[in-house]
Amino acid sequence: MTITFLGPEGSFSEQAARYAARISSGDVAYSAMQTLEDAIGAVSRGESTHAVVPIENSIEGVVNATLDTLIFDTDLYLCTQVDLPVVQNLLVHSAAGTAAPAQIFSHPQALAQSRKFLRARYPQAVLLPVASTSEAARMVAEAGADGSVAAVASALAAERYGLAVQDAGIQENKSNTTQFAVVSAEAPTEYRYGEKTSMAFSTANEPGALYKILDIFSLWNLNMTRIVSRPMKDMPGAYVFFIDIENPEKPEDLRDALTMVQRKTSFFKLLGSYPVWKV
Repeated sequence: MTITFLGPEGSFSEQAARYAARISSGDVAYSAMQTLEDAIGAVSRGESTHAVVPIENSIEGVVNATLDTLIFDTDLYLCTQVDLPVVQNLLVHSAAGTAAPAQIFSHPQALAQSRKFLRARYPQAVLLPVASTSEAARMVAEAGADGSVAAVASALAAERYGLAVQDAGIQENKSNTTQFAVVSAEAPTEYRYGEKTSMAFSTANEPGALYKILDIFSLWNLNMTRIVSRPMKDMPGAYVFFIDIENPEKPEDLRDALTMVQRKTSFFKLLGSYPVWKV
């Protein structure tokens, strides 16, 4: 089994990928990719069996690039969802001691999520954005042990780059969670109770068209847990809807509803039926 993930190494995507590896009973090889399109594309080309990419953050919302790639650019499926708490830490060189850093590096979102703590604890430090939390950790590792620089990143990044956690759990929102999609080429064959099913579809541009589709889910007593609209790339003013449904106790109810939805939509794509794992 091979898993590609949105890199670099030490990222939250790698952390989710290592948790997702539980779907395999054998050896697992990991490969960090520069973009999520590269990570997913490796599965399309047969270079990896799975890809792990972020699909939604509880604060920032959905990751549009992931949705668009799955809907428009590939014929792959979601096989698992990993819900990973986003825990930010202040990392320093392992030999730096406890001196207050003069510069703190991280991804802009990580700095924003930790700004209150950093301003209260290290008011003189300059906060400097970089491409990723892992890149920030790498920079601190290469800077040496003078203690003048620090990074906001994951505990896995500290492990990867040999850094020490000086302050743990410094993010402002303690419930911040990112949903990671595990993508494979294997189509779903059954709908298990307690899991979820994802799909994308578009409707005719006429009054009540979307309502008629959503009413199908209501008729079969299916609980819709997410709906997101994305513009069709080649049809200005037209939209495709990404929807999650909780799998019912009777799988035939979901099958019948999906059959009806396919008949009533101008475009339909089943994106997977899969379990949700919470870390």
